[in-house]
Amino acid sequence: MYRLREEDINVLIEQPESGMGYQLIQARINDTPLTHYVVFNCELAIELNRLKEVPYASPDILISKADSVFKFELKKLVSLDDLPPPTGGPEAPPSPLAPTPILKRTTLAYEGFIRVSAFNKDKRVLSDGALAKQTYATTVADMKEVPSGFAAVGRYALPNPMAAIYVYVIVPGLGFLIQVGTVRPAYFQAGGGVEVFFPNGAPPGSVFRPYVIPEI
Repeated sequence: MYRLREEDINVLIEQPESGMGYQLIQARINDTPLTHYVVFNCELAIELNRLKEVPYASPDILISKADSVFKFELKKLVSLDDLPPPTGGPEAPPSPLAPTPILKRTTLAYEGFIRVSAFNKDKRVLSDGALAKQTYATTVADMKEVPSGFAAVGRYALPNPMAAIYVYVIVPGLGFLIQVGTVRPAYFQAGGGVEVFFPNGAPPGSVFRPYVIPEI
């Protein structure tokens, strides 16, 4: 488990998310071999094959226990379909016969969206309140089905060892491109929630300070 440096965080902010709040990457960290990692909030990298060993904890505790990074080389982002099947647990769900249908349109005036995170300082929410490019969120309507941080982990099929208790409201305004689909099962989570992808992000002032929902 590694705590990335500011320059490494900035590299990952420029890359697409794999899902809400995380990225799947192949990288070399320090002097280790090329390895698959899941990176949370662009700042906490955990070896994918050791993810199941990480106990439930707050992000601050996990980051405090993480090793420092002196060398970070991003090879590529990877998808679930690129990864070897998991070991030491139930069989992975079969690959879908067809992908989720994708709706592409632009946002409506005063239309709101939601982003959940385990972090109260989401790195993809920029200092001016803009949303970084290639970032995931969900809809206000879908969030009504999410009463807690653990429920968010299940509904959005997050690989988190921590509850997604911070809720960011996004109001981008009129005319910003979005792609809408549903979350397929992954990481032994059910999925099924609506996911909204912002290819070009959202403008300054779009994202509001988070409020907090219960863990359970």
